Amino acid sequence: TKDPEAFLGNPVNAFKLLKRFTVDWDDINSKFLKNNDNTQLDRVFNAADGFPEQEDLLGAANALLRLQDTYALSAHDMARGQVPGASLTANMTAGDCFELGRQAYNYEDYYHTLHWMQVALDLLNGEEKKNPTTDKAEVLDFMSFATFQVRS
Repeated sequence: TKDPEAFLGNPVNAFKLLKRFTVDWDDINSKFLKNNDNTQLDRVFNAADGFPEQEDLLGAANALLRLQDTYALSAHDMARGQVPGASLTANMTAGDCFELGRQAYNYEDYYHTLHWMQVALDLLNGEEKKNPTTDKAEVLDFMSFATFQVRS
């Protein structure tokens, strides 16, 4: 981007970037290194040692959830990148929303888990024709357990 500070000034963009270097990178890494014996690729993937880790992603997710509560933002608005004070907006994919819901789930925040899984499901219904970014059964599984936890 032309203006990294403005780009990362939107917490949704910051979360998506951390997700890209944690969850998404692990997927790419495992697919490429499984079947390739290329030393150039090895050097690229070994450079990832300094990338953010899962706890960094959890911290970014918790920050987004705090912003959501503090400013009474809907998960749908945040998924569209609409955060007060952020100049650049970014749309989240169903996979991004699922990951945010999954992080809330890992933190035993079932209230937010339900909201973000619902947004993931809504976005996934639009993505299914193209290239889905997450698995519908997995979203529904998290939703059902979170619903059970909220109601008990």
